[in-house]
Amino acid sequence: MNQKTKLERKRERRKATYTSPTILMDSAATSTVIKTKDAHYVNISDEESTKTFYNANGTTSKAGKKATLKYNLRSPATDADMVDSLATNSLLSTSKLADTNYITIFTKDEVQVIDGETAKVNIEGDVVMQGWRCPRTKLWRVPLTQDWSNVNTDTALLSQEVTDLIMSRRSEHLLHSVHELPNTEQVIAWYHAAAGYPTKATWIKAIDAGFFATWPMLTLKAVRKHYPESDETTKGHMRRIKSGVRSTKEQVQEPEEVNEALTRLAELRKKHRDIYVQVKEASDIIYTDQTGKFP
Repeated sequence: MNQKTKLERKRERRKATYTSPTILMDSAATSTVIKTKDAHYVNISDEESTKTFYNANGTTSKAGKKATLKYNLRSPATDADMVDSLATNSLLSTSKLADTNYITIFTKDEVQVIDGETAKVNIEGDVVMQGWRCPRTKLWRVPLTQDWSNVNTDTALLSQEVTDLIMSRRSEHLLHSVHELPNTEQVIAWYHAAAGYPTKATWIKAIDAGFFATWPMLTLKAVRKHYPESDETTKGHMRRIKSGVRSTKEQVQEPEEVNEALTRLAELRKKHRDIYVQVKEASDIIYTDQTGKFP
């Protein structure tokens, strides 16, 4: 089969734009979502989806029925959800394609999806930007600035307030790639509780020693400025007064004879440097305790 020229592919794309329905390739969507107007282009099941999607503006969108794409792809690349609140475009999740070992290549003119199990892709050239994939959200992340050294301390990937994120570890589905970072005061308050409510001096010493190097946004400057004064820290370092130090019971007076006897007994029990010597006459008799005949 002859390879199509670039011009021919461009003409086909222009023609398809006006004659065929399309879906947007979205690398910031955790699942493929279909708008209501595109329902007749997919296979809709009777099973209700339990997903709730978080939009870029902070609102949520409840999914409806489950659906599958009419593509010859491996699952879960074909899995989709109907979302009634989508008004403009349906979204195809490249995250689902990556989970099924499909390689998506974007250029300035087109996008291609290649089967990673059968194809070999060789790319030559200089890498000008590199990021990573979040293991929880399954979305890709790149540093916001070019100068950074540690992925653990210089970057953070959060989809909501840090306190809400850690307290409720629920499964989240996103339709965007914009994540609001919490303020530093809330981050330090949570880390302080997670570390067991240490005192300020102890915590600073441990951070300076490098024991918290993998905790994002946790720095000496932030702890010194936003250290929380918690009741748990105070209660954990209190010293109670020992009970029974000053008894209120009446002391029973012992008879004089008993006190004198106790005094003499105490004198007898004292250690003295006395040597006791006993002289015995030597004889030719030896006394031993033999073990007897062995079996």
